[in-house]
Amino acid sequence: MLRYSVIALLMFFIFAGQSGSATDISVTGSWSETIDENDLLAGAGTDLKNSYESPDNQVSITISNTTGSWRVDIKRVDTNWHADLSLSVRRTGSGAGGSVSGGDTYTEVTGTDQPFFTGSNGVSGITAQIKLSGMSIQVSPDSYSATVYYTVVDT
Repeated sequence: MLRYSVIALLMFFIFAGQSGSATDISVTGSWSETIDENDLLAGAGTDLKNSYESPDNQVSITISNTTGSWRVDIKRVDTNWHADLSLSVRRTGSGAGGSVSGGDTYTEVTGTDQPFFTGSNGVSGITAQIKLSGMSIQVSPDSYSATVYYTVVDT
């Protein structure tokens, strides 16, 4: 019997802005997905589903200690990652307070800091969803993991 298992574990950490300001970011949430024979498209000898999504409120982001404009950047740091896999995030909620824009379509998270969304003033409870793509039986069974870093930058 085929037993194919892959785990994508995502952890979220807290980072403060890179400029001299005291803007703070707090990020909570993690996601893991076990992929096994139940994910085969049509039973033994077929491929796996290509992509998997977390619940749409898997990540919660709060920006505080600011009265100005800011941007949230994202970056992926791999622990054990397969080159065929792709990780993306999208903003699914605007939270409360302040304003938020952008980031509502999936953005691939790479090893380089890149803009995710922008906003102004303090905002709590901004939600985000994670998507894992590129899965197939060509990806060796293993426990794959990566960390997504969210950084707030004053603009």
